[in-house]
Amino acid sequence: GEQISRAVCRHTSSKMPAPGKCRQDSRPSDRMRVCNLQPCPVRWWIGPWQLCPVTCGEQAVRRRSVICVSGSDELALPDNECEGQPRPRHIEPCPDIPLCLLDPTSAPNMLLNYRETLQLKQSPRRYNKWTVLPWSQCSVSCGIGFKKRTIFCGSIKCDSQTKPISVKQCYRHCPTTDTHTL
Repeated sequence: GEQISRAVCRHTSSKMPAPGKCRQDSRPSDRMRVCNLQPCPVRWWIGPWQLCPVTCGEQAVRRRSVICVSGSDELALPDNECEGQPRPRHIEPCPDIPLCLLDPTSAPNMLLNYRETLQLKQSPRRYNKWTVLPWSQCSVSCGIGFKKRTIFCGSIKCDSQTKPISVKQCYRHCPTTDTHTL
C-alpha cells in the first residue's frame, strides 16, 4: 500500500487547525511512502449454501462455492495455492429433508414409511441400541407436513447404518366446506 503525509496549518501555541492562516506558497509538498510490502495471505472464499434441489427424499445434497483467493484483491487462484489451510466442505446432505409421501389419500394422518419398516426387519435386535423418543405432532393442521423425533445413542456401540430416521412426512386430512352463493 501507500501512505501520504499532508501538511496542515495549525496555531503555534494551541496546535489547533488554523485553515487560511498559513501562506499556501510555504506549504510543504505531500510526502508519499510505500508500506505493507509483504503480500496478503491467501485464503478460502466460501459462498452461501445453495437451496436443496428437492423437498423430500433420502439422497438430497446441497452445494456451495469454495474458492482459493488472494488475500488483498480476492482474485481466484488454483486450489493448491491454499494448501496450507484445510479446504472447507463444499457439499453436504440437505438438513431435515423428510422422506417422500407415497400416497396421502390411502392413510390419512399417517406416513407410509417403508424405509423404517425395512430397517427394523433387516437389523438384528442385539445391534439396535438407539434410543428413540416419540414423534412430534404433524407440522401442519391440514395437508402434507412433517414430524420430528429425537434419536440418540446410549452407548458407543450404535450402528449408524441402523439409525432410525428422525424426520418424516405426515398427512392430515383437510376438511371440506361447502359454500353456497345466491
